[in-house]
Amino acid sequence: LGHASAEAVLGAGRGDRAGLTDRPYDALLRSLDTWFARLRGTGGLVAQRLQGCEFRSWPMLSAYDPGSRYTWHVDNGQRTNGRVLTCVYYLNAGWARGDGGALRVL
Repeated sequence: LGHASAEAVLGAGRGDRAGLTDRPYDALLRSLDTWFARLRGTGGLVAQRLQGCEFRSWPMLSAYDPGSRYTWHVDNGQRTNGRVLTCVYYLNAGWARGDGGALRVL
Protein backbone atom coordinates (compact mmCIF):
# COMPACT_ATOMS: atom_id res chain seq x y z
CA LEU A 1 0.00 0.00 0.00
CA GLY A 2 2.75 2.45 0.73
CA HIS A 3 5.74 3.40 2.82
CA ALA A 4 4.17 2.78 6.23
CA SER A 5 3.97 -0.85 7.22
CA ALA A 6 0.63 -2.26 8.30
CA GLU A 7 2.10 -2.88 11.74
CA ALA A 8 2.93 0.81 12.11
CA VAL A 9 -0.58 1.95 11.22
CA LEU A 10 -2.80 -0.74 12.69
CA GLY A 11 -3.99 -0.54 16.25
CA ALA A 12 -6.36 -2.39 18.54
CA GLY A 13 -9.75 -2.98 16.98
CA ARG A 14 -8.55 -2.84 13.41
CA GLY A 15 -8.63 -5.68 10.94
CA ASP A 16 -7.75 -3.79 7.79
CA ARG A 17 -4.60 -3.50 5.77
CA ALA A 18 -3.52 0.13 5.86
CA GLY A 19 -0.66 2.34 4.85
CA LEU A 20 0.35 5.76 3.66
CA THR A 21 0.81 5.82 -0.07
CA ASP A 22 4.17 6.73 -1.53
CA ARG A 23 2.85 6.87 -5.08
CA PRO A 24 2.49 10.24 -6.80
CA TYR A 25 -1.19 11.16 -6.63
CA ASP A 26 -0.62 14.77 -7.62
CA ALA A 27 -3.74 14.97 -9.82
CA LEU A 28 -5.92 13.60 -7.02
CA LEU A 29 -4.43 15.97 -4.45
CA ARG A 30 -4.90 18.95 -6.79
CA SER A 31 -8.53 17.91 -7.25
CA LEU A 32 -9.03 17.75 -3.49
CA ASP A 33 -7.46 21.20 -3.09
CA THR A 34 -9.80 22.57 -5.77
CA TRP A 35 -12.80 20.96 -4.09
CA PHE A 36 -11.91 22.49 -0.71
CA ALA A 37 -11.37 25.89 -2.31
CA ARG A 38 -14.87 25.69 -3.80
CA LEU A 39 -16.36 24.70 -0.45
CA ARG A 40 -14.59 27.61 1.25
CA GLY A 41 -16.13 29.96 -1.31
CA THR A 42 -19.73 28.85 -0.72
CA GLY A 43 -20.27 30.94 2.40
CA GLY A 44 -22.19 29.69 5.40
CA LEU A 45 -21.12 27.50 8.28
CA VAL A 46 -19.24 24.89 6.23
CA ALA A 47 -17.10 27.56 4.56
CA GLN A 48 -16.49 29.23 7.92
CA ARG A 49 -15.32 25.97 9.53
CA LEU A 50 -13.08 25.12 6.59
CA GLN A 51 -11.17 28.40 6.86
CA GLY A 52 -9.03 26.80 9.56
CA CYS A 53 -8.11 23.81 7.38
CA GLU A 54 -4.75 24.79 5.96
CA PHE A 55 -2.90 21.49 6.13
CA ARG A 56 -3.65 18.35 4.20
CA SER A 57 -1.97 15.20 5.41
CA TRP A 58 -0.86 12.48 3.05
CA PRO A 59 -3.74 10.13 2.18
CA MET A 60 -4.02 6.88 4.09
CA LEU A 61 -5.38 3.88 2.23
CA SER A 62 -7.18 1.00 3.93
CA ALA A 63 -8.39 -2.28 2.50
CA TYR A 64 -10.97 -4.32 4.38
CA ASP A 65 -11.18 -8.01 3.59
CA PRO A 66 -14.49 -9.83 4.16
CA GLY A 67 -15.14 -10.09 7.90
CA SER A 68 -12.60 -7.42 8.88
CA ARG A 69 -13.59 -4.39 10.94
CA TYR A 70 -12.57 -1.07 12.40
CA THR A 71 -14.20 -0.52 15.76
CA TRP A 72 -15.70 2.68 17.15
CA HIS A 73 -13.07 5.33 17.86
CA VAL A 74 -12.53 9.07 18.28
CA ASP A 75 -10.28 10.77 15.73
CA ASN A 76 -9.25 13.50 18.17
CA GLY A 77 -9.03 12.09 21.65
CA GLN A 78 -6.52 12.79 24.42
CA ARG A 79 -3.52 12.40 22.13
CA THR A 80 -4.93 14.77 19.54
CA ASN A 81 -3.43 15.27 16.12
CA GLY A 82 -5.32 18.50 15.47
CA ARG A 83 -7.55 16.95 12.82
CA VAL A 84 -10.67 19.00 12.18
CA LEU A 85 -11.92 17.24 9.06
CA THR A 86 -11.83 13.61 7.98
CA CYS A 87 -12.96 12.50 4.53
CA VAL A 88 -13.85 8.90 3.78
CA TYR A 89 -14.09 7.70 0.19
CA TYR A 90 -15.46 4.29 -0.70
CA LEU A 91 -13.97 2.80 -3.86
CA ASN A 92 -15.89 -0.49 -3.89
CA ALA A 93 -17.41 -1.18 -7.29
CA GLY A 94 -20.96 -2.45 -6.91
CA TRP A 95 -21.08 -2.01 -3.13
CA ALA A 96 -24.54 -2.21 -1.52
CA ARG A 97 -25.57 -1.46 2.07
CA GLY A 98 -26.32 -5.15 2.59
CA ASP A 99 -22.62 -5.89 2.05
CA GLY A 100 -21.84 -4.21 5.39
CA GLY A 101 -19.06 -1.76 6.07
CA ALA A 102 -21.12 1.43 6.08
CA LEU A 103 -19.67 4.38 7.99
CA ARG A 104 -21.66 5.26 11.11
CA VAL A 105 -21.05 8.65 12.69
CA LEU A 106 -22.20 9.10 16.29
